[in-house]
Amino acid sequence: MFIKDVYTKINKKIIYNFNKEHASVQEQRTFLDSLPKPKNDFELAYNHYRTLNFYAYDKWMLFLLNTIAIFLLPLIWLKNRKILNLDENTEKQGVVLARTNIKTDDILPPDFKKRYGNFKVVDLTQKHGMDPIAREIFKQCVRCKLFHPYFLLIILQKLIDNSSLIVDHEPKAIAVFAKERDFSAPIISLYCEMREMEYVSFMHGDYTYSIDKAYQRFSRYYVWDEHYVKMFTELKWDMDKYEVYIPEKLQGIVQPHEDGQYEYYITYYFGAESEKRISGVHQAFKILREAGYNCKIRPHPRFSDIEHLKSVFDGFYMEDPKQVTLEESLDATKYAVALNSTVLSQVYYSGKEYVIDDYSDPDLFASLEDRQYIMLYKPHKLLSQLVQEAENKCI
Repeated sequence: MFIKDVYTKINKKIIYNFNKEHASVQEQRTFLDSLPKPKNDFELAYNHYRTLNFYAYDKWMLFLLNTIAIFLLPLIWLKNRKILNLDENTEKQGVVLARTNIKTDDILPPDFKKRYGNFKVVDLTQKHGMDPIAREIFKQCVRCKLFHPYFLLIILQKLIDNSSLIVDHEPKAIAVFAKERDFSAPIISLYCEMREMEYVSFMHGDYTYSIDKAYQRFSRYYVWDEHYVKMFTELKWDMDKYEVYIPEKLQGIVQPHEDGQYEYYITYYFGAESEKRISGVHQAFKILREAGYNCKIRPHPRFSDIEHLKSVFDGFYMEDPKQVTLEESLDATKYAVALNSTVLSQVYYSGKEYVIDDYSDPDLFASLEDRQYIMLYKPHKLLSQLVQEAENKCI
């Protein structure tokens, strides 16, 4: 549906606008504490919706999304009015994960197979309908939040998607990842539990404190460190089933060179950088190059504006993440540098030194402690230190 595709693109553009200035951590905490304590999963999901709005949306954009949702809601409801049924006598099988374009092999919890049995990555099909439980849950959402069409639209679509997964595969659990911002998750967890199955999720990268991930719930959630249990508790997650595990990607992927010799002095690992930060990194690179250091950058395969990075870093080597593996990239560099990237965790667990970028955007770096960035609490260097050493070398 054309209008739905346009709608999705608009929403992603808002969520992944890395030049947007967000509220301070203190402002986020104040807003978080101002919301009423949720009494059920519907209120929990709506609180999450409100925190996401506060963090990500301007009022005019939220008005636009709700206006479009007014027209989409009846169309999607009518298209999916068919009642889906499944054979209640069929034995549930394992856990399913809907296929995405993001690699998950190195972050899957090893506990899955032991706890649920078979694990399958499956294609998400559209059955154009919902089972009776999903339909009743959506009707209850409408009764509670009739005047919030965007909220209702997302809930409806997620209920349709998960009804299809359940009818197709009848699993013991549905697994998802990168859904910490998804305000429908508490309601989908309720839906799965009413179906006598679990809606489970697991981390896919390091996180920092931000209220776009507040008021969340899954049936079970897998974290990489107890640090995140504390963070999510402060973000008012309604969870009592956390599982701590170390994913394969944090079990060491390279070894330090015994002779200390590397092709590159530093590699900057880009993620969700603003133009301000990109410019600051370029300034650091120019100083390091003047001191004789070899530097390279590695863009993020999904979030980086490749053409913009090429124009800014003209004269510096830019890796192609589709051609150069992360292991090869890290093996070729003495220091891995980023502001807050999972790459730094991987470097740490590999026994190599890592560098946190305090240079390109000092204000954003200063907020990392308030945002509880885990790598600040482990031994590290700062990019400003490397830049200062390079400037002293040039004197």
